[in-house]
Amino acid sequence: MFIEDEGLIINIVKYADNKKIIKVFTANNGMRSFVIRFSKKNHNTAQIGSLINIQWRNNTKNLIFALHEQKQSAIHNIIQNYHGIILLNALIDILNTTIVEQNIHRDSLYKSIKQILNSNIDNDHDYYKQLVNYCNFEIILLKDSGYALSLDKCAVSGSTTGLKYISPKSGCAVTEKFGRPYKDKLFTYPVILQGIEADADNIKETLIMLRYFITKQILQPNNKQIPKNRLILEQLLAI
Repeated sequence: MFIEDEGLIINIVKYADNKKIIKVFTANNGMRSFVIRFSKKNHNTAQIGSLINIQWRNNTKNLIFALHEQKQSAIHNIIQNYHGIILLNALIDILNTTIVEQNIHRDSLYKSIKQILNSNIDNDHDYYKQLVNYCNFEIILLKDSGYALSLDKCAVSGSTTGLKYISPKSGCAVTEKFGRPYKDKLFTYPVILQGIEADADNIKETLIMLRYFITKQILQPNNKQIPKNRLILEQLLAI
């Protein structure tokens, strides 16, 4: 039985003279590793950051029978400038660090990845827009990993308006009224969730908050650290 899917190549390791193991985050089958025979025909197709269509037989130890790069692929769209390369590297490193192989994930997680990758970055406005998309990806990643942030209403009053802070302990939002006495210990509620255009400072605040929750909930329990390229994503916003 053949299985067909699409996915993002996030790692490639040499396996034999004409074979390599490629690690792919797929749309419908989670993170998978495949053995591929390289030839002149497909040598340039399998690159880290490529969005591909793949076909394999389920009973052949994940040996790929067909691999084709999608016409709209990250490797062409997003690496046109330095910021795009950093964004792609951060995305790939976070996937490599947080996703357990063959666990099935929500459709929304893969869609959030494609939304980042299938867009050009021609100026600062485009870059900030893509960083907002990246923040949304990490919010979905936390939810997909069983650690959803409660961002739609105040944890104390139940109000859906006037949300101002997020608790680092619970990941729950609170309004100005209930959060003000503890504001020095709370994260600021992300501007990107309020329908307001975010600037560099807003995005950096959100990235710092999401890094905290990803580290606390996903990485630390597995003795892992946040990837360097993810930290660089924040540091560039300070320049």
